[in-house]
Amino acid sequence: MNSIRRSILYFHQDALITGSLISLKNLILALDSSKFKATVVLPHRGDAIAFLQQDGIEVRIFPFKTFWTSPGPRCISRDNLKQVSALLPNHKVSAFVKQLKPDLIHLNDKAVINIGISCKKLGIPIIQHSRSAYHLTACKLNKIISSVSIKRNTNHIICISEDEEDMFEQVEQKSIIFNSVNQESCKSAKEKREITRANLNISPNEIVICIAENLGVNKGLFDIIKIAEYLFIEKKCPSIKLLFVGKIADNDSLKAHGFDMSSSEFLQNFIEHKNLANKIQILGFRTDILDVIAACDIMFISKAHGVLGRQPIEAQSLGVPVIAINGHSKRSTLIKHQITGILCNDIEELKSGILLLITDSNIRNSMAKEGLKYASTQFSPASQAAKVMNIYHSLINQ
Repeated sequence: MNSIRRSILYFHQDALITGSLISLKNLILALDSSKFKATVVLPHRGDAIAFLQQDGIEVRIFPFKTFWTSPGPRCISRDNLKQVSALLPNHKVSAFVKQLKPDLIHLNDKAVINIGISCKKLGIPIIQHSRSAYHLTACKLNKIISSVSIKRNTNHIICISEDEEDMFEQVEQKSIIFNSVNQESCKSAKEKREITRANLNISPNEIVICIAENLGVNKGLFDIIKIAEYLFIEKKCPSIKLLFVGKIADNDSLKAHGFDMSSSEFLQNFIEHKNLANKIQILGFRTDILDVIAACDIMFISKAHGVLGRQPIEAQSLGVPVIAINGHSKRSTLIKHQITGILCNDIEELKSGILLLITDSNIRNSMAKEGLKYASTQFSPASQAAKVMNIYHSLINQ
């Protein structure tokens, strides 16, 4: 029975090139194509289409409703009223799926719960990927509704780390399977390290701390400002550079913190007023993120929303030691504490940990080597896809 080529229908929540889409692409490319045929369904057109099709992945466009919880809208808001319809079965969705006759439906994010709601009665096995946590959900009722819907309408839940088990701790049909990183891309990025450093105007003797995430008032901004003050003003560390990769929010507000400006304006003002233009470099969004991380010496992650995300996976796969605020569950095994990186519980631990990594090259080198070894078994597309394929076989053959 396993010799039959099975059709897997993946539903992805938007058409942006994000970490969840990259992870989905890595998974699909690592599947045994003789046993599984993958089709990705997007709700509208966007950059994700070409990103997937350039590697031969079939893409279909079919509009469906999404239900956002990370952080999602406030309970009493127009945006929340708009997404309520995602909680109702959509017969057009079920008819579309029935026409394609997939052997299994794989939902790539919690936001696409409408597919599970709409297709449950079709009798097709449904897998739900649990990406991001409910830690910062603006409307706690949405958190309950979302998690209950997922438990009722899916056959198996895949959590991308222990942090994403939130609300699913008691579910029996559940697995923890980390995201993966393209190993060949990592190898290429490491080989180009010195070239990339030169292109980024990084001096040979500079120790570069990479911050590769979108920043905002609720996404680590203030912790990073405190670390910068600690390193450059209090400790006056020489030959250190902070490298920001990602978007810095320019449409949020810091009024609740006493500042009439956005996160982007706040960071720019901080750099200017503290004369740190030669110490802090802002690159913005980059498509060559692996190259940039490989050019750095330390990966720093400060996530206020309580999950470690994709960055430690990429950093360890590139041999870059990680220092991070621990995930909300305090159980995540994405980073091996004191072996491949340092997990901290508060800003004071961050300060001491990052100073240790800066000043002790032996620790940095040891963590880099251990990170590469850990990544080779835990974050390779082949090993992670094998785990997912076992779940596919189990559900399809039931």
